[in-house]
Amino acid sequence: MTRKRFLRRPMRCRHGFLCAFVTMVSLFPVHTASFLCQSFMPTTSGLTSHKYRHEGKLLMSQFVEDVRPGKSPGMPRSRRDRDLPRPLMSQSAEDVRQGISSGMSRIRRDRERQHLLPRPKLFPGMSLAHNFHEIVLGALVNSNGQDLLSSEDLPLMKKDRRGRRGRRDGTGELRKSRQVAKIERCERIPTWPVSNGLRCRAVARFNPALAAKLEHNIGGADCPNLWLANDDPSATSPFLMLVHHNHSFDLADPARFVEKEILPEGFPSHAHQGMTTVTISLRGGLTHRDSGGTKQVFGAETTRAKENASGPYRGKHTQWLTFGKGIVHELMFDNVRRKGQGTRGSSVIHQELYQIWIDLPNKDRMMEPRVELLGGEESTPVVRRHGTTTTIIAGRHSGMEASVAVTSDLTILRAEMDKFSAWHHDISCNHETMIIYVRTGSIRIGGNDVPAHCTAHLSSEGDVLSVEAGPEGADFLLLSGQPLNQTLLARGSMVSDSRAGLEKAFADYERGEIGTPWPERYRDDEWRSHVARHKER
Repeated sequence: MTRKRFLRRPMRCRHGFLCAFVTMVSLFPVHTASFLCQSFMPTTSGLTSHKYRHEGKLLMSQFVEDVRPGKSPGMPRSRRDRDLPRPLMSQSAEDVRQGISSGMSRIRRDRERQHLLPRPKLFPGMSLAHNFHEIVLGALVNSNGQDLLSSEDLPLMKKDRRGRRGRRDGTGELRKSRQVAKIERCERIPTWPVSNGLRCRAVARFNPALAAKLEHNIGGADCPNLWLANDDPSATSPFLMLVHHNHSFDLADPARFVEKEILPEGFPSHAHQGMTTVTISLRGGLTHRDSGGTKQVFGAETTRAKENASGPYRGKHTQWLTFGKGIVHELMFDNVRRKGQGTRGSSVIHQELYQIWIDLPNKDRMMEPRVELLGGEESTPVVRRHGTTTTIIAGRHSGMEASVAVTSDLTILRAEMDKFSAWHHDISCNHETMIIYVRTGSIRIGGNDVPAHCTAHLSSEGDVLSVEAGPEGADFLLLSGQPLNQTLLARGSMVSDSRAGLEKAFADYERGEIGTPWPERYRDDEWRSHVARHKER
């Protein structure tokens, strides 16, 4: 065997272990920062946000309020509010000692207060992957992404005259169109695999459009739009969060077995309360199991499978899960080679999805949990018109309506557009919240271009939306709804309208009344035995 041939054979294995090493090195700082945010920095990282009204103005505060003289009541404590010390070179030794003593006293005081706040519970008997998921989820959601994630606001162009005039309906009446109020590009986190995500981040530094195309082909990133930190909850209410997942898994890579122990291929068992999650599969599939004993498998189908509903997921591509009073569930990627899935001759499986968090009205916050799979013409009608394809996940569009029962007035649409095509949507007058996320391609709204992987927040006035696709077409998600105008308090994956309700949610979880988590490696019979055993308790 020649030297050239010998080196070619183990290339896949060496590349796999290199990816595993990069994964562990890349995730170690995230794990450490998340643990520190959970344990030692309750006030500076904004572990709990509380939105309420003070003197007619909407404010955001933490449980620990700034009560110093001269500060408005309820204003949050942050680094910007504190008196920053002078440079050390310009201070005397006594000033330095006093500054250090004051800082240590503040840390001790904060740690004494921290034990009074509810926190997600880590389970010593669970795997490293499960506890890692709990820490990362808590750090991201509790801090609302502050100091951990960043976003960039893109400049807006002037509105053109067509956008100001609006669009005429069938009777010739002039209707006002919605305009773009803000365009932002949120940070994309390299995951599954980290190596691909790092490549895309490097390309995005000089060409974001090329990076979006590259990520669409190779995967490797999460894009969380965390809206819990908004000063005005009506800007995105009732929507709390939108995450775009785009990943790829090589089934022939032996390093996957090592990586799964650090970062599981999915979302291990965790609890939710007081909210609804909508999971829309774009590529690949997902497996759901919960503490109520329900198992569901859903995902995206190929074009032929969509037409005759003969695919492995029977046309079910969306899960609508209303947690209400609380339930424990897991959502893992269905990384199994199924007939008609993936690319023939390739060992790579792509997993791409949207996950949306929706707030519940206070009157429905403690309702019984319910889960439903959506897909097909009866539950999610599809409108094809003038080079556009619109899938109605919830709400109405072009005279057709989705079947899912919603607790508040909202609409969720996925639109796919050919190049240079036009798309129109009639808006309910009370839908003041309207958000568009562009998955691929680019769109134009009233003279403003929205590129791929960007989020556009639209104005609250207007009863029609007109969208034009760019030269490469477009694929985007539309969220619109009526703001709930209620107090919001979030901690980890729990949502409530009061501190007492949030403390009760975590107390119920620790007592096992919501459910008890299980290792993601459990087979179905072990999971059912676990659920039955804890139901008897």
